[in-house]
Amino acid sequence: RIEHDTAQVIDQNDQIKTLKAQGIRRKIDSRRAVGRDANGNGVGMGDNVKIIKGPYQGETGTVKHIHRSSLFLWTKNRLQNSGIIVTSTKFCQIQGISKSRQQAVISGQSQPFQKYTRSVQRQPRKRRNDEMLHKLVSITKGPWKGYLGIIKDTSDA
Repeated sequence: RIEHDTAQVIDQNDQIKTLKAQGIRRKIDSRRAVGRDANGNGVGMGDNVKIIKGPYQGETGTVKHIHRSSLFLWTKNRLQNSGIIVTSTKFCQIQGISKSRQQAVISGQSQPFQKYTRSVQRQPRKRRNDEMLHKLVSITKGPWKGYLGIIKDTSDA
């Protein structure tokens, strides 16, 4: 809920926190996020799930957001928090997938939640044998003395 200069936000522990408007940075994109339900099936945005354990046992809802192992679900029959509840992915069981994922599976464009394997073997990249590359260093002489930096490139000279 957003007010004049504050907003009430529900976190991954199902607690409501009041934050100042300046404390909210940006919306987090979780469209490609994937969680695993109690049976090990992939759960994504827009999927319908049923909660089989925990305080919301028996509830069904649509996945609106995924954060680590927490699902933010929207349910029709809850009035508090605009119908949003938070539960663990392990407490849920998938009932149906979203239309966009369903169409992708039918058309054969993607196979959701399966590990990507590459059939073509890549050629090994040539690496420089330089120990200092990508190391944190501090500058000890010159106008940049006292600064910290990461070595990004080296020369042979």
